[in-house]
Amino acid sequence: MNKILSIILSYILIVGDRRTYQMDPGNAREALKEVELDIAEGADMLMVKPALSYMDIIWRLKEMTHLPVAAYNVSGEYSMIKAAALNGWIDEKKVTLETLTSFKRAGAGVGREKGKGKSKRGRVRREGGMGREIGETGK
Repeated sequence: MNKILSIILSYILIVGDRRTYQMDPGNAREALKEVELDIAEGADMLMVKPALSYMDIIWRLKEMTHLPVAAYNVSGEYSMIKAAALNGWIDEKKVTLETLTSFKRAGAGVGREKGKGKSKRGRVRREGGMGREIGETGK
């Protein structure tokens, strides 16, 4: 086995394969079924993570439930804005506000931008137990 393939395989074994705990990004029905389960279990709110990639899901959740919908802007999304601003390609404040406005327009009433204060990873804490996040469900 060549050295590059060996390094890639080692990385996969160490970091893990996200397919074991993340939903299929092309399968919106799976996300909606998971939400129905969360609602049946008594979820107080729903979180969509990563928010930019799942704005259609944010809109669908807002249409199908009365629960608050949270948008979580993950580190990769935040880093793209930060890197572009550092290179002078964009106005960071304007793009950040546009991004947060788009979450609100999609239906999110709660938002969090990675890198702005502390955040909990994994699941959304709710009264009576734990809830799942759309996109990254955790186990």
